[in-house]
This record gives sequence, structure tokens and C-alpha cells, in this order.
Amino acid sequence: MIPPEGLVGLQHHFFAQQLVDYRKAAGKEFEEALCEVCSEESDEGAIAIPAATVYCADCNQKLCDRYSRPHRR
Repeated sequence: MIPPEGLVGLQHHFFAQQLVDYRKAAGKEFEEALCEVCSEESDEGAIAIPAATVYCADCNQKLCDRYSRPHRR
């Protein structure tokens, strides 16, 4: 049943949200994404930021190979 406050009042379903997040990460927008950790830590004059290869649903971040290693454990 939909609560009186409408769809906003529905309980958040974390598992369903993770599935949506994984789907977005696998989509076309992910192919061109850069590593969010490297982007945050880089200086403006730094070398090129590597492409993201993994999406961590726990951290909600797109990560390169280097920063995805600890997340795979």
C-alpha cells in the first residue's frame, strides 16, 4: 500500500538500490568515467587520472584498478 505521504513515504529498499547502482555502473556512462578517488586526490597539474574499472556499491564510488583492490576483499 502507498502511504498517505505518497511514494516519498515508502521504506527505502537497499538491495533494490544496489541493483540499480550496479546497472548504472555497467552502463555507457561508466565506460568514460574516471576514478573518483584519484580525481579527489590529484593536483591540477598531476598526470592523467586513470579510468574507473570497478564500482563499489558500499562506497558509492567508481574506482580504478589500484583503489579497487582493497574493496575486493
